[in-house]
Amino acid sequence: MAFVPLQIPPGLSRNNTPFDTPSRWWDMNLIRFVNGSMLPIGGWNKLTAQPAPPVQANTSTSTSGGTLAAGTYYYVVTAYNGGGETLASNEKSQVTTGSTSSNVISWATVNGATGYRVYRGTAAAGENVYYDVGLVLTYTDTNAAVTGTSPPPIAPAAWALDSPVRKFNIWRNNIAGRMALAGTDARIYVDNSGAYTDITPPNFQGPGTVQPTGGFGTGLFSAGTFGTARTTPSPIFSPYGYHTRAQWGEDVIWCANTDGRLLYFTQSTPLVAPLRIGPSFSSSVNATITAALSGATLTVSAVASGTILVGDKVVGSGMPADDTGVATILSQLTGSAGSTGTYHMSVAGTVGSETMHTYTAATTGAPISNNAVVVTAERHVMAIGYGGNARSIAWSSREDPTDWNFSSTTNSAGFLQLVSRTPLLSGYTVAEGTLVFSYTDVFLIRYLGQPYVYGGTEAIAATSLYTPDSIAVFDSGKAVWLGRNGFQMYAGGYVQQLPCPFLDAILGGTDQTKAIDPIWGPFRCHASANGAFPEVWFFYPSVGNSECNRYVVWNYLDNTWMWGSLNRSAMAGADAYKLPYMGSTTGDIYEHETGLLDNGSSRVGTIFAETGELGLGENSGGTTQLQQLRIASGNGYASVECTVYGRYTPEGQEYTEGPFLARDDGYMDARADYMHMRLRFVNAKDDMFAVGKVYIDADQTDDMR
Repeated sequence: MAFVPLQIPPGLSRNNTPFDTPSRWWDMNLIRFVNGSMLPIGGWNKLTAQPAPPVQANTSTSTSGGTLAAGTYYYVVTAYNGGGETLASNEKSQVTTGSTSSNVISWATVNGATGYRVYRGTAAAGENVYYDVGLVLTYTDTNAAVTGTSPPPIAPAAWALDSPVRKFNIWRNNIAGRMALAGTDARIYVDNSGAYTDITPPNFQGPGTVQPTGGFGTGLFSAGTFGTARTTPSPIFSPYGYHTRAQWGEDVIWCANTDGRLLYFTQSTPLVAPLRIGPSFSSSVNATITAALSGATLTVSAVASGTILVGDKVVGSGMPADDTGVATILSQLTGSAGSTGTYHMSVAGTVGSETMHTYTAATTGAPISNNAVVVTAERHVMAIGYGGNARSIAWSSREDPTDWNFSSTTNSAGFLQLVSRTPLLSGYTVAEGTLVFSYTDVFLIRYLGQPYVYGGTEAIAATSLYTPDSIAVFDSGKAVWLGRNGFQMYAGGYVQQLPCPFLDAILGGTDQTKAIDPIWGPFRCHASANGAFPEVWFFYPSVGNSECNRYVVWNYLDNTWMWGSLNRSAMAGADAYKLPYMGSTTGDIYEHETGLLDNGSSRVGTIFAETGELGLGENSGGTTQLQQLRIASGNGYASVECTVYGRYTPEGQEYTEGPFLARDDGYMDARADYMHMRLRFVNAKDDMFAVGKVYIDADQTDDMR
């Protein structure tokens, strides 16, 4: 019999069993389809790298305070955190005399360290004992009992961030330098020349403070015991903790709904914690005073000029700042109004008597207790669920993120109450305006110009959103998201369902290892455009998992769907940077679509595509004798092997033949004789391959077995 092509269209399709999914790809992992051919998804490299080791200052010695004998001692210092230990610092030596000496060792801070180790030896590069000294920058060696007896590490371990990565912002500044911010469950980091530095502002409340909880009123009616709290939450409208971010030129505005503040990150000072967008104030001095700060009380002993007003900003050489960037007078406690006396401040600290100046705010700062932030195409900063108003949005004056004075007639700041059935969650810029989501509704906010500025109080569609992070903007202003009832897409002003050929398997099919966990799915799902390929990626935790361990990929040009396994907690598509970023639950950050390895490790055997029933012998009543296979692609033939699975009845025992390795010319000498067969292609090498059409040489028999 001559070779005949197997007509298997690209993309995954899945019914209950392979037999119910004939002539389709039934399962796969780390596979994509490009122009009808099957290719491996690219590899990844870990980017969370260990920072430079500590820099040690000169040591000093004392002839008392310890039991060090006379001699020369050599020291190096390392830093560590949960990701491991740095290489050793520069080496310093110290000569001692007598038998009661002690040495003082000091070093500079290493960002992200949770502790330091001081290594000591009696010969250069011979440090062989160490003291675990904790999170300090000075240690006095008195010859106390050592913590350990090993030399410093010779290979550094990669340092991860403090907790799972939940959000990225990747962009370029005005001189084309790549910038990256990463938000975790608890903190915010900036990529500082390859090392991620913690720039979390004071009192920041990360999204990790919100977790699915049980309690009362959850679960099925009559299930459980009256008066006993449930241990798991309802899968309907669980509370979310999440980050949002928006580009403001080359700077970034960040908001976590658990924190509520709009935080302004300035790229020109990347190691400075982002400050809450507070009011700007007049450059003219309102009052010149002599004052001292003790705790949160400012004692004004003299007023040289002007009058002090409640709400004024106070600036002095030693005066601390609140999260607006400037200390604020909250109330006057004692004394003559606006003159000498005591005042309650928005900050606490200790500042000796000095000359200070007060200023009156010129604009109204951004509201607090916001759910999310987005910047509109017209350059207004928009707060979603602003100021604790869960069904309202508000925006700053155009081009001024500090001006939120809604009563002014000379600016464009304003707010809208949306007719939503549930609280508003997040907003995304699309081609026609700003898409705002609640748990149950989708709104399109359009620019109207003065005097209304924005409109769109009525929902344009209903939804049942999984999480605010499960929404992805793609293809120049469209959006797609995963909800409890499937995928939905916004394009051209309208929302429509997006059919997925294996939706039932995701939402709760017979294979629970592939289905979304009903509790953690609505809490953890996230999505992003890939950027390097015309794809949108959706991640979700399968049943029994609390973190995302599986993905679904939609190619929006070919309308093909794929899935697989990959543990990733956040993603940012290739856009300002050439490759996508992904984060993990271990706090690691990866650069994807580069090479074919798993951070240097082999992926052989993990990249596969498996067909459903081929349907070769259904009409003959007998078995099919497979003689040979041939794959057509022109690329990487010898990197692919094929296993044949066979049955004599649809639900009978399944037998395995192979694997058969493809030759350089694409032929496989496969042998099998069954009534029902399916194929599994697997990567045999860490090389690029492509599988296009599959041709089969087989004969029909009348053997019924």
